[in-house]
Amino acid sequence: MKRPLLSLIFAAVALAEPGVIDPAALRADVRRLCDLGVRDTPSLASTRAARLIAEQFAAAGLEPAGDNGYFQDALFTRRDFSQARAEVSVKASGGTVRVAGLAEVGARCTEGLNITDAPAVLTTVEGLARLDAGKTRGRVLIVEGSDYLTTKADQMGRLRELAPRLTVLPICGGGPSQVRAVRQPEFTEGEPHKTPSVIAVRSAEFCGLLNPDGVTISARCAPYEQRTFALRNVLGMLRGSDPTLPALIVSGHYDSRGGPGGNDNASGVAALLEIGRALSTERPKRTILFAAWAGEEWGLLGSQHFAEHLTLPVAVNVNLDTTGHWPAGATGTAAEVTGLEYSTLGEAFTRAAELTGVQIRPAADEYFDKSDNLPFAQRGTPAVTVTAGFRVPDLHTAKDTADRLDYERMARLADLVATAALMIANNPEPPRWREIPATEKFRGAR
Repeated sequence: MKRPLLSLIFAAVALAEPGVIDPAALRADVRRLCDLGVRDTPSLASTRAARLIAEQFAAAGLEPAGDNGYFQDALFTRRDFSQARAEVSVKASGGTVRVAGLAEVGARCTEGLNITDAPAVLTTVEGLARLDAGKTRGRVLIVEGSDYLTTKADQMGRLRELAPRLTVLPICGGGPSQVRAVRQPEFTEGEPHKTPSVIAVRSAEFCGLLNPDGVTISARCAPYEQRTFALRNVLGMLRGSDPTLPALIVSGHYDSRGGPGGNDNASGVAALLEIGRALSTERPKRTILFAAWAGEEWGLLGSQHFAEHLTLPVAVNVNLDTTGHWPAGATGTAAEVTGLEYSTLGEAFTRAAELTGVQIRPAADEYFDKSDNLPFAQRGTPAVTVTAGFRVPDLHTAKDTADRLDYERMARLADLVATAALMIANNPEPPRWREIPATEKFRGAR
């Protein structure tokens, strides 16, 4: 008969031996996922990854917990914005400036546009609220001071109300990342809404011609391409002995972007799978839901959908992200935990760190909003993400491969999470937020 996990941890610590999670098993899990290729959303590699994870959940003896066996499916639409022929010109009393090229122009057009010398309405981000739609409908609108306008849902909603034919965002001091942000794909759950046509222009000469006395705009861009697909979370459950207790979710995202995603985030999924195997013979008080999320790289799509369509009551989330590559110069096994001091979850992790010999420290506050713990926190559920470190090179590139990970340290980090998870699941008292300024927006949220 297999010994309980905590007794194995106690024995390993006493004998100064390796812990419960096997580094070789983690390596095999990561390689299987990386061998599928870039697991973009959507893609054949992503579909195959979901099937692979479901098979591993079944092999571990976890129960299906989705609405379609191990799967929770949701209908999404992806729009990709063509950059072909994207260019824009401004004409004013001071002359004419034409701008083209991927480094200077980012376009997200809902239709093919070919505009010549159209009079433009100038405003600022702050001035959007004061504009009269009668003066902008069907015209060209130039919005100055528009840093990352396209990522702000309220401002994009205002553009839909104003209904210009084209909105131009002059970037007068920022870097190319602001241009790239405009042309990122757009994902919508259910029926997609009409998207305003937007062109971002990064050019000091272009900005220099803008003045309220009158300018005209010429622009060309191609329409978007659209496809509908099933976003697929993978859910396996270790049923608890007390059905009245809301569940603990242990999670990680399985999609990748720009490369095979060895560290980001095949490492987190591998840890998730091996923790599931390690705990599979336990019978904790609280149900543990093991969740592999889709679409994290494009805006936490899978975890956001689950948080809005729960398949069971949830009390807490422990998320795993980039758990296989430590920052340069790091020694020993240390884990960073986002929001470590935000809730009483920190007490479980502190005790688990003592048992496993893994050091823990709080991650910088800025990272709390960067991973799949966020949708749960926004609904009032205490949540953290455990990582080896977010500040590592080669994320979202072809260099993020399976052979670059530290599987020995990765196994010890997984031991830490498995131990903390079992403690949380066996505690009938749910974690709670601490009353500090950083948690004010999460306390009482539902």
